[in-house]
Amino acid sequence: MAGRPAGLFGAPELTVVVGEYAHSTVVRALGLLGLGRDRVRRVPADDQGRMRADCLPGDVTGPVVICAQAGEVNTGAFDPFPSILESARRHQAWMHVDGAFGLWALTDPSRAHLTAALADADSWATDGHKWLNVPYDCGIALVRRPEDLRRSFTAAAGYLPPDTGFEAANLTPQSSQRARQVEVWAVLRTLGRQGVTDLITRTCRHAQTMAVCLGQAGLEVLNDVVFNQVLVRAATDEQTRALITAVQRDGGRAGAGRPCGSTARPCGSASPAGPRPPRTSGTAQTPSSPLLSSRPPETDQTRPVICRYVTMLRWTHTRQRGGRVVRRG
Repeated sequence: MAGRPAGLFGAPELTVVVGEYAHSTVVRALGLLGLGRDRVRRVPADDQGRMRADCLPGDVTGPVVICAQAGEVNTGAFDPFPSILESARRHQAWMHVDGAFGLWALTDPSRAHLTAALADADSWATDGHKWLNVPYDCGIALVRRPEDLRRSFTAAAGYLPPDTGFEAANLTPQSSQRARQVEVWAVLRTLGRQGVTDLITRTCRHAQTMAVCLGQAGLEVLNDVVFNQVLVRAATDEQTRALITAVQRDGGRAGAGRPCGSTARPCGSASPAGPRPPRTSGTAQTPSSPLLSSRPPETDQTRPVICRYVTMLRWTHTRQRGGRVVRRG
């Protein structure tokens, strides 16, 4: 329906399919488009937040949009794209991938199992401010066919240049905006292809190290650490909230340079590549845990920059029911 002169008036009803843990901004976007926030078909997710492809609706008719997810915001899990894509093609649906931070996994060959068939979608969205640390308004929208954007956004006026070549104003809702792409280009140009790959790989190793350290400190790691998210909790909601408060007051510098368990490696440093050990749930610690206690002065070698700025640590306040996290925060 892109570029349809009458818009949605008289158009067939559009079905939008999202996962149970789709990011809130997906529903917000539907509201802004006038499609309504409550008119989505939610598909159940597994205990990691991945959309269950076997539960995709088979009774949909008319135009369909399926919104898959690369990197669930709390667990870092990736939806099963091959199965979702198969269903999308069967129903002639548009498949969109919300890859705010997970789309960057495409740069890391070791995570090809997470991104299989992701590149075969119809559109993708990602952020520049997460991995690249550029300003917040450097969001990126990608489509397989640029003509879909031109059909929706081209504006004709006598004082505007003819649409005979590339014209940025015909590819976005805004006719004028600052050159946000400069910051993204500058960082990518500086890092290079290998530099971006190293950034993703190194940061995901830091997440695995954090999971081990936090588990040894007595916290329970709830997710399979497949990307850069670590979801943890203490024994009770009260202890979890107290830990959150302590970490926030500390400024994210807790444990700098302190050894992780019996190893001599600081918790903020890189760990060898390899699978994360099984989740552990030892005795929960109070805010006086060694992880949050006094620490030696920071140096350039021990300062856990990645822990503060790139690796994402999530906390959950609600206990598990039936082996599954029923609410994440």
